Amino acid sequence: MAPKTKEHSLEFRELVIKRFQNGDSEYDIAKDLICSRNTIHSIIAKYKKTKCIGNIFGRGRKRKTTSRVDQSIQRKIKQDRRKSASSVRLEIEKELGVIISSQTVRRRLHEVGLYGRTAQEYDPVCTVPTVKHGGGNVKVWGCFAWNGVGNLVFINGNMTGEMYKDILKDNLIQSATKLNLGNEMLFQHDNDPKHTARIVKNWLDNQGIKRLIWSPFSPDMNPIEHLWDELERRMKKHQLKNENELRDILQAEWEGIGQNITNKLVESVPSRLYECLRMKGHPTRY
Repeated sequence: MAPKTKEHSLEFRELVIKRFQNGDSEYDIAKDLICSRNTIHSIIAKYKKTKCIGNIFGRGRKRKTTSRVDQSIQRKIKQDRRKSASSVRLEIEKELGVIISSQTVRRRLHEVGLYGRTAQEYDPVCTVPTVKHGGGNVKVWGCFAWNGVGNLVFINGNMTGEMYKDILKDNLIQSATKLNLGNEMLFQHDNDPKHTARIVKNWLDNQGIKRLIWSPFSPDMNPIEHLWDELERRMKKHQLKNENELRDILQAEWEGIGQNITNKLVESVPSRLYECLRMKGHPTRY
């Protein structure tokens, strides 16, 4: 079987059909649009047969996962962003009895803007990763701005909207004061359900804290992912014996992250925006 050729965009096909309906010949359309006459003939022939410019709904290979499986895949990765596609595949097979490939897991994650990681002075950014080391792991919350890191908070149990609100209440304004951000700071966090919970929105509104509007499909845009990478690299040099030691060293290494690191991360944002536009929303080198 011959390999499938690249499909032309809907806009291109619409233009071809519009020219055809205006009485232009296939030869003239192909010449003006700089493509082969066979391509133009194929698009017009399909339109004559189906009376449809776009693809016919229901064509192609059937989807192997249900919405329930899709949500389970997404939930597992959102709970642990460092989990591999193969481990998620095994968990889905064990828990739901659904046999899928690791590539299917990746495709489902790409559909909601989750991609593999290569992982402003007035914009503190935060997230909640799980730091693993020496057989133990802890969940942390942290934030940073152009001129340094803010507080690092250790989290017990699963994060909820109420817990997240309490973390912000106890640490966000304190971190902003520590970093001399002033009253005009602009806060950025992603669209995790805990971040968008009503209790969190109400607290931020009541405090008069402005938020940066964040796209739901923007994993490459958040510079704090690289800050967690930096922290993880620093932890590799330590031989830790227990969770208490893990917490102590994490705190020390976090506080040791210098302004040269945070400067670079914040100043990379314009490049991230450029790459996102250049790649038209597809994964970037970040």
